[in-house]
Amino acid sequence: MVTADPIIPPPARRTGRVPRPWTTSEFAALSALPAFAGRSLALAGGAIVEMRPDGPHPVRFTQAEYLALDGRFFRNQLVRLVRGALVQEPPMNPPQATGVYKATKALERAFPTGHVVRAQLPLNLEPFSRPHPDVAVVAGSFEDYAAEHPTPAVLVVEVSDETLFEDTTR
Repeated sequence: MVTADPIIPPPARRTGRVPRPWTTSEFAALSALPAFAGRSLALAGGAIVEMRPDGPHPVRFTQAEYLALDGRFFRNQLVRLVRGALVQEPPMNPPQATGVYKATKALERAFPTGHVVRAQLPLNLEPFSRPHPDVAVVAGSFEDYAAEHPTPAVLVVEVSDETLFEDTTR
């Protein structure tokens, strides 16, 4: 009997955050939502733009608009609101998941009382951002955030393996 060493594929490459593309039918459904009433929107190459007298401009989505879209358009997608842009997050690969876990455990030891260490949970940065940092340390206890996500964070950690430039510049 002949045996061979197992073939181990290389880790999956992650591409950085990209703007979330829109289809014509999604744009039509979005345009009909009350949250977008009165806005002059158009679809250009998969991107939603706002038509202004000086020409088209990228739409800056608010948290209210993001939340109106979230359950309907982003099911099973990692879409985040960052500085008014809807960005599609790449899937998490094992090295990043391990880094998030290690950072979470280390910060739980460093901030034992009076703070909560939150992994991959939203921060409420009104009005144009609702990021989900890899790890955030916030003041208080977890019960303090039963009705609203935290606004400030004491510390935010982004774990990056191949997307450091995108994670720190966008």
